[in-house]
Amino acid sequence: MAPDRSHATAIRREDPQVVSCFVRLVEGGTGMTMANAGTSRRTKVAKITTEVFAPPILVVGLLVVVGIHSTSSIGQGLLLSAVAGFFAAGLPYAIMLVGIRRGRLSDRHLSLREQRPTMMIIGFVSVSAGLLVMVWLDAPREFLALVGAMLTGVGVARSRRSGRSPSTLPAPPEASRSW
Repeated sequence: MAPDRSHATAIRREDPQVVSCFVRLVEGGTGMTMANAGTSRRTKVAKITTEVFAPPILVVGLLVVVGIHSTSSIGQGLLLSAVAGFFAAGLPYAIMLVGIRRGRLSDRHLSLREQRPTMMIIGFVSVSAGLLVMVWLDAPREFLALVGAMLTGVGVARSRRSGRSPSTLPAPPEASRSW
């Protein structure tokens, strides 16, 4: 069956570059050459890697592994992991999605650096609340240590972005080289 070109003929009179791309798409062509085929493949691999190693995925996976390993039963480990995962990944991610939907945040990767400190503070408060809940639930020490390490990581990342990074500090005075 021949492709329908009625749309392409209607647009041909407008812009030649847009028309040529549109005609290729309508006719079933991708416009991909051998030169950019490798780039496209690398881009796909990069996107998949970005999604697989996204912080919420890693956090939840790590919580499940440590939760099951540190408790006496799989059920208890999964329950603690679910509660901690809510505070460490679920709640901050949900708040971020609301911010994106309202137009206050650019995207879920927080591409604009000036938007990151707010989300780090939200993450810090959320993980702190999760740590308190874990203490209240009498979670094992290994699990508390993991959630505490997450809290420390967010705190350190936030403090490094507080405005005076090593690149903005004044250079140290030259050491005297008198031997």
